[in-house]
Amino acid sequence: MFQMTHHRRQSWLSGILFGADYRLEPAGDSSPEEDIRLMKGAQFTAVSSGGNLWERLEPEPGRFDFAFLDERIDQLAGSAMRMILCTPTAWSPAWLSGLDPEILRVSRSGTRASYTQPHNACYNSPIYRSRVRALLVALGAHFHPVDAVAGWQIETSEPGVISDCRCSRCTEAYSHYLSENHGSIAALNRAWGLEEQGQSYSSFDQIALPEEGEVGSNPAQLLDYHLFRSREYLSFAIEQIDILRDAQPAWFLTHGLTESSIDYLELSTKLDFAACSFFPMSFPPQDRGSRSASSLDAVRSISGNFLVSRLQSGAHGSAGTGSVGSMEDTPHPGQMRLFVYQAIAHGADGILHAAFRTANSPSPQFRGGIIANDGRAGARYEELCREGDELARLGANVTRTTPAPEVGILLDRHRNQLIHLSAPYGLPPPESQAETVHRLFFEAGYSVGYVHRFDSFSSFKLLVVAGLPFVSAELAGRLATYVEMGGTLLVTARSGVQDELGRLLPIPGPGYLRDLCGIQVGEYTRVNHPDLFPNSIVLAPPGGAENVPPSLALPTLPQQDWLECLDLVSAEVLGAWEEYPHAGRNALTLNRTGLGKTIYLGTMPSAANLHPLLFPLAGEASLVPLVSDPTPGVEVAVRECDEYRLYFVMNHTPQRLSQSGLPAGELLVGADSSLADSAGRRSRSVTLEGYDVALIRAPRSPSP
Repeated sequence: MFQMTHHRRQSWLSGILFGADYRLEPAGDSSPEEDIRLMKGAQFTAVSSGGNLWERLEPEPGRFDFAFLDERIDQLAGSAMRMILCTPTAWSPAWLSGLDPEILRVSRSGTRASYTQPHNACYNSPIYRSRVRALLVALGAHFHPVDAVAGWQIETSEPGVISDCRCSRCTEAYSHYLSENHGSIAALNRAWGLEEQGQSYSSFDQIALPEEGEVGSNPAQLLDYHLFRSREYLSFAIEQIDILRDAQPAWFLTHGLTESSIDYLELSTKLDFAACSFFPMSFPPQDRGSRSASSLDAVRSISGNFLVSRLQSGAHGSAGTGSVGSMEDTPHPGQMRLFVYQAIAHGADGILHAAFRTANSPSPQFRGGIIANDGRAGARYEELCREGDELARLGANVTRTTPAPEVGILLDRHRNQLIHLSAPYGLPPPESQAETVHRLFFEAGYSVGYVHRFDSFSSFKLLVVAGLPFVSAELAGRLATYVEMGGTLLVTARSGVQDELGRLLPIPGPGYLRDLCGIQVGEYTRVNHPDLFPNSIVLAPPGGAENVPPSLALPTLPQQDWLECLDLVSAEVLGAWEEYPHAGRNALTLNRTGLGKTIYLGTMPSAANLHPLLFPLAGEASLVPLVSDPTPGVEVAVRECDEYRLYFVMNHTPQRLSQSGLPAGELLVGADSSLADSAGRRSRSVTLEGYDVALIRAPRSPSP
């Protein structure tokens, strides 16, 4: 599907985009001139706006007024800033629903959405779609000669962009989708297993929209419905992309990656790069660094280098109603800058802070921006200016590079995630299993990232398939090629057991991976009572393998959620289950293929059962940590190009910490460091205050 290594795709940006999301109607007594003065002082290169401006841009049907937007763009251009416009389709004006109340989507309870809700329209409404087309055609025609418009973000990056509409048009569209997808009602009955249940349909018109979570829900029908919703949204988003691309090919086009129901891989082929929101304070403090890194790496697996369109600058939350609501902590001094560097370290080529100004309006109130709601520019603005000064000096040093992880974890937030969500059985989804593996390697100091199942695997020394239920014959073949060429593959329980419709394959697990793994799954069970029936994998079962590599001499590995007993085909035994009723059954195996090897773990990944495997796996795959002795709480990440590597050193704690073993190189950011010579190699140590960062540029082939 891809012609290149997608997770390492560069953006075409010549320098880091730096700025903020900016409401064009200033809060309080401020003026646009004052805002722009402050932005210029922080060395902004871009601002984004427009996501809520439909009512201003088209105050009544067919009458467009772009004068105020022209004025603001001209003011920004006068201070060397460019505008990233957002299509305002998520916030439709009141007059639109007045044209036809059926524009508003219908909820599961049968009520129409309020026009004050975001994403309130039905994507199958012909009036809504025609008004969106008319608006974007007008915007494209008006702004295509304006050099100060850099590009567009399609929609906004708020969660929940797929509206779950239950109107008659969506029911009819769903029926057409099923007819196109299955071809005949007999084929649908077979695919959904309805013949076996004695509940076959005789016509597509008989099929209602499914109720997710309803007792007895058909998993195959739920999966088809999720795929239908994705298709409907993609049709809407791609139509916007095509209109703007035709208007001005020089514009970059991006879209926020938010909801797993959307096939972002298909969408990304239409984009120049993806965008995302980044709110690290939503993660628990104890694993904020690893969770943040994981979320950024997930975006890069789809897009390559990307844009952070909304980076947390202050408090953030949801007002809720009654006693329901939430608000995250405000970032501590230095954390906002730390978030900027962590995003860049993991592939961001642009940073736009969430809200230049804190809003006064009821809905987003208390969501902290850079400037206070009363107009004060305080410590947060000073931190912003420091960011702008440093990033201006870094320039193309960064955008020429990409992260290059040595450990790749297959991540599929669309098909595989939807297969799981359609029939979860209380088990952790594939995405959370992948995150467990990611966290382990991250905390041990290895260069780790995610890769999509359609991408190239050749750059990875170790590849991990963690509980992906759907592994096609084509993917299994590419994984086999990866192993034959010398790669090391780790596969965990319940991988490859279902087809693209979520049905169990008519062959033993791990499905099309059986030959590569050299095993087939015999007995399996859900682990519901680990306290009553504990079990662990121990090395050297009766009749164990004499040829087990010494580096894989493993301690005990506890079960997690699911247990499989493995029947050998060509694999060697590395470990067996210890306790009744599976005592002595094979649980951990190694199979050699060509120049590489595949390790199969007969349970789901956890920190407890993966940690003992970490260093043996690293040895088998010839992995080397980014630093020999990583300091807990300090993250080291690397971006590289052919000539040099950039080492990002980031302190995720409020304490003063040091990190040694770094390359000598050139210190681009940070001041407190020292050089040392050891075994003929020169290295650098840096000392970081709480939440501080350092950045080192080192040549790819350092001089002795």
